[in-house]
Formats: sequence, structure tokens, C-alpha cells
Amino acid sequence: MADLGPTTIFGDLTTNGSLGGAVRIAYCGADAGAGTTIACFLDTDTTGESVTVKCLTGGGGESLLNASVPRLSDGDPMFVIKHNDTWYSTTIFEDSQDFDEGLVMPKLKYITNYTISDDSAGPDSCFGANWGVNKSIIKAIKVQTTSTDWDLILWTNASAGDVGMYDNGYVDLVNGASGSQVILLDLPYIDYDSGSSVHLQFMDQSSGATTAIVDVYGVEART
Repeated sequence: MADLGPTTIFGDLTTNGSLGGAVRIAYCGADAGAGTTIACFLDTDTTGESVTVKCLTGGGGESLLNASVPRLSDGDPMFVIKHNDTWYSTTIFEDSQDFDEGLVMPKLKYITNYTISDDSAGPDSCFGANWGVNKSIIKAIKVQTTSTDWDLILWTNASAGDVGMYDNGYVDLVNGASGSQVILLDLPYIDYDSGSSVHLQFMDQSSGATTAIVDVYGVEART
């Protein structure tokens, strides 16, 4: 008899902290399926004795293995023990939930090395092959310039006007900055004209620099 101490595990696997039989290694013969048992090979993968292993899962022992962790895959080893002619895994499995990357994981979007000119009339439409979305959350804008007095405005439209999600169609991001800056944001943004762009207006007040190079970083907003 193998003495496992005083801890009692639920189900008929335990008999007052003691179990009959020796611990063995079993190798999964397939990926975990919609059940609480899995076909395995004892001692040696693919060529060992074929056995069915009962796994203790959540939900009162009724949760499915393909919805539990650790997730079992073909060839995975685990410790097992035989009790009353049934092989049990010594691992206790817990409920889990898979995440669909296509639905819930944010995608990093970015525009790099885009040159915008000093323009008091309206914004430039910054577009990058790795942006390509109309709805996003802008996280950071890096501005490289030699200007000692500049402003940066974010527009929702390529043409300045009272449109989009912001009052008057724009947000003043920076006023009176000097030299290169990194602007940290957490700003929802919708491109009003659906051009998959970020509309930025750079205004040099120092008459020393007429351009800036910008990088824009964010994540795609899911709807």
C-alpha cells in the first residue's frame, strides 16, 4: 500500500489517504476529447499496454478534458495509479476557457517614419501599411523635429471641420513643445472619412523647422 498522507482527494480514488498499486507513467494516445477519460499507453508511448485513464476534473468531476487544464495532447506523459481495476491520473484538472485570438486579442498597429509638414491650413493624412484600420486606440506618437516651438493637433477628418467623435473635429495633443517628443496616450480614435489614416496637423511656431517625422503606435479597436 502506498502511503500518501492525510489529505483526502474527492471520488473513489482515495481510501483514507492510502491507495493500492504503484505509480506508473502513461502516455496519451490522442488529444484530450469531450469526456473525462483518455486512452493511454503504459510506460512506453505508442507501444505500451493500452489503458483508459480516468481524470479528476472540475465541476464535480464532470468537466470535459478538452475544456480543462492542463490540456492533454497526444504523447503527453502523466503519472497514473490503478485502484479497483481503474486507472486514474494523479493530476487534478481544472476548468478553463479558450480565447479566440481573432475575436479578443488586440492587434498592434503602427505608422513609422512619416513626414508631415508645417501646415496651418489643415492636417496631413498619415497612413502606414501596418495601420490600415479606421477604429483604434492610439497609445503613443513619437515626433522628431528641430522646432523649438510646435503644436500637434489630431483630427478625425482629412479636411478640418466640425465632424467626427471630438468637439470641433479635433484634439489638441501638444502646445508649445520644443524638440523631439514622445506623446503617451490612451485615446480612442475613429477615422471619420474611413481612409484608415491618422490625421495629424503639425504647426511650427518658431520658424525654425517646417517638417516633423512621426511614428504612431496603437491597437485596433474591436467591435
